[in-house]
Amino acid sequence: MVENMSKAMDCYYLYTSTVNNDEVQRLVRNGSDSLFLVDRMGILRGKMSTKAYVELSKFFELHVMSYPRSLGQLEDALISGAASVVVPPDIPFEVMEEMTWLTENIILPFTGQAKALEFEKVGGTRYLARSTIPVRYESLYYVGQNPPGDNAIVLSGFPEEMNNATIF
Repeated sequence: MVENMSKAMDCYYLYTSTVNNDEVQRLVRNGSDSLFLVDRMGILRGKMSTKAYVELSKFFELHVMSYPRSLGQLEDALISGAASVVVPPDIPFEVMEEMTWLTENIILPFTGQAKALEFEKVGGTRYLARSTIPVRYESLYYVGQNPPGDNAIVLSGFPEEMNNATIF
């Protein structure tokens, strides 16, 4: 019998640019060492909350869903403490290629085979998805129940508002 090697990671929904210190302390007390940060302002308005990244990265290995739209925004997220960053699902190939030259720690929301093949061409191996995906991956950040298998990271507490077709 093969054991499922998936693990869980807490999500923190940054609705505004202000961090809720009580919630952060609760996550620290619970033993969380990695955190999947959903930056609403970054996703919807293109204004990443980098000060919050700096603050949170003091306590956690930070995986940020902020949808940087340029190489400069990706650099800002990484410099501010993000270990990996979720890029927009509709990112142009040229920008995606530049970003993967900078770092391999790019996560692409899975929206279809064609975009995944582009991502694979530039060395991308990490995805965010709601269901099983038909491509090879190093890591799969998974929103939902029953993770598909090895290397799946189940995102606990992923915000419902962000789990819709307009976001990914």
